[in-house]
Amino acid sequence: MPESDEKPEHERSAHSPAMLLLSLLASTACLLLGWWQWNRFHESGGSFQNLGYALQWPLFAVFFVYGYLRFFGLLRESQSGRDMSAAPHESAAMPPLPEPARSDQLDGAQYRGRVAYNAMLAELAEQAKPVERNSR
Repeated sequence: MPESDEKPEHERSAHSPAMLLLSLLASTACLLLGWWQWNRFHESGGSFQNLGYALQWPLFAVFFVYGYLRFFGLLRESQSGRDMSAAPHESAAMPPLPEPARSDQLDGAQYRGRVAYNAMLAELAEQAKPVERNSR
């Protein structure tokens, strides 16, 4: 039986030629627009707004390249079996979350007022009749 030339799914390239072409076209368009704004800045009617746009358009071009690489990098990692939906447990950007209070810890002095308030709310909820709502 002849072997198939197809690679297993995890060995296939994650890159898409159409997305590569689209990203390159978008980056090229951004660079051309930046060049156009640079030339407009050097004309007699050019302003600093044109200079700002001339500096901004290349950043958009870099964004398209980064977006392409990041998207297909994540796609490749997900095809290799890595769980991309799981967030890292701890992050250097955020402090760890505090442990939630257990029910046996709610008897402490700092929670007595809260426990009494919740008991009062539960009693009021039992006494109150359902209110009919008017649709007007």
